[in-house]
Amino acid sequence: MDAKASFLESIRLEDGKFPFLAYHQNRFDRTRQHFCKRSQPIFLAETLDVPLEHRKGLYKVRVEYRCDIINISYIPYQVRPVNSLKLIDANHINYPYKYSDRLPINKLFAERGNSDDILMVKNGVITDTSYANVILYDGQYWYTPANPIMAGTCRARLMEEGRVLPADIYVEHLKDFQEIRLINAMMNIDEGPRVAIANVAMKNF
Repeated sequence: MDAKASFLESIRLEDGKFPFLAYHQNRFDRTRQHFCKRSQPIFLAETLDVPLEHRKGLYKVRVEYRCDIINISYIPYQVRPVNSLKLIDANHINYPYKYSDRLPINKLFAERGNSDDILMVKNGVITDTSYANVILYDGQYWYTPANPIMAGTCRARLMEEGRVLPADIYVEHLKDFQEIRLINAMMNIDEGPRVAIANVAMKNF
């Protein structure tokens, strides 16, 4: 592992409770097992001792770690409005682990123009926005890209529950859907921004 590389878990804390902590523990374990094979297990439920002042309301708990936890911070959370997306070629982006260094994605985000966020495309298939997985509704079912750039915890849970189906969604298939919704650990299926397909800028695609 690059000695400077660190990783993140962004965990939902709601009124003093972590409703989906098991999904973060799984990803945390997978990352540490890959990069820190001889390290002892760390159990997030035992490590995250929530201060009294953060036990009411909605917070994003940002856990930065390498083989050991570097820092834990508590950030009040509000959903950022996103009403439009711009398709961006992201063939060079590789993000199999949730690195804290987001420079390549931030560079693409800077190309969003008048749109609120980007929708990254790899080999003609849509993947993620700059900070969220996406799900798409065709009038009957919800679908999510089968091979996202970063497989998020909310996406994993919704697929496990059978509420969202994985599929390869090519750019030319976007017209078959009614809307795109953004999801991540802080935005459940009924909380994330909703973007009409008409508000996806498809220039150069």
